[in-house]
Amino acid sequence: MQINSSSTSVSSYNQSLTNSQKAAQQIAAGKKINSAADNPAVLAIISGMQGQIGGSDQAYRNTQDSISLLNTADGAAANSSDVIQSMRTLSVQAANGTLTDSDRSIIQQQMNQYSAQLDSIAQNAQFNTINTSDGTLGNFVTQVGANGGQTAAMTIGNISAAALGMNVDVSTQASASSSIEAADSALQEVSTLQGNIGAVTNGLQASSSNVSQSSTNLKAAASSLRDSDIASQATLFNQSNIQSYVSMMLLTKQMQNQHQGTISLLA
Repeated sequence: MQINSSSTSVSSYNQSLTNSQKAAQQIAAGKKINSAADNPAVLAIISGMQGQIGGSDQAYRNTQDSISLLNTADGAAANSSDVIQSMRTLSVQAANGTLTDSDRSIIQQQMNQYSAQLDSIAQNAQFNTINTSDGTLGNFVTQVGANGGQTAAMTIGNISAAALGMNVDVSTQASASSSIEAADSALQEVSTLQGNIGAVTNGLQASSSNVSQSSTNLKAAASSLRDSDIASQATLFNQSNIQSYVSMMLLTKQMQNQHQGTISLLA
């Protein structure tokens, strides 16, 4: 009977010591799962969540960078629109019958300068050394989600003078009148481009908000599975230490009783 009692005390002591060590480990690491042995199934779930969290965080950065690129293209288009408006005004002036060919020649020089300015805008608008407005991004695609296939795409056209049909001639009254129509067409094209950029930008902002919220939710879920409840573990740690102490005292007492019993038998 005494041997059984001793075995129970040893078992209780060992269990309390194990519980104390586990609690101390969770307190020190701040995590419930510190190795695959702790809970393989939960560890696999957390690993999958971490992949989605990392992907969502990167997708958020992708959308922010893409919005910045589109803002660059939109700014270039707005500048081009201003230039075209100036060219249209000059075309209207050149179409006036009170001007001489010499007058129109001077206006043509101004028009040529504006055409060169359109080309400069198209060639120099860049984001991260990527040309945004010279037709290079005819098929712009960006990753906006954590998983394959979650992308956004659009076409960013060429806004050079030639692409917009603004290498115009105002040397005669008739050609000046035609250049007014060319300017109207170019303005419509640039306006359509800006509208498309705005629509895609709005979509990217929505995607950015979605992936940010998804990441936040996943982080909370992963935390609930992975992170230790420090207060609870501290209580368990203290309880286990007390239980270990009690078990040790009982074991010591039982060993003393056994020793005294043995002496009595020998006597």
